[in-house]
Amino acid sequence: MLFGILWTAFHFWVLGPRMMQKEWFEKGIYVYGYATGVTAIGLSLLRIVDPNNESTTLDETAIVTPFESIIEIFALAFLPGLIASGKWYIGVIPILIYGIVLFLLPIIGKLWYKGSKNAKERKNLI
Repeated sequence: MLFGILWTAFHFWVLGPRMMQKEWFEKGIYVYGYATGVTAIGLSLLRIVDPNNESTTLDETAIVTPFESIIEIFALAFLPGLIASGKWYIGVIPILIYGIVLFLLPIIGKLWYKGSKNAKERKNLI
């Protein structure tokens, strides 16, 4: 449990401002809520910090959700049975490949935000 708390906090406070140039807090709070509960918690937290829907977080969430749902449905439906039967690798290997591809796509497409070189701008992100 402690690892999960530290991991989600690290993603929110360290990776969020560095990976997302604009609206990092709104996007980060949605992902934080989603990662610590369900989509409804993420949406509720987003509604609290962005009550007038001025950010583009909901639009971007609508684009991503179908892709992330595929792996979640696979993991929730098949992984427990595969683990119980001792064939965990059949479920884990596709998830790892999926994760590696999702990690590499922004790097290959040069969509990865490398951060501001200006110290003042970097300070304003956090």
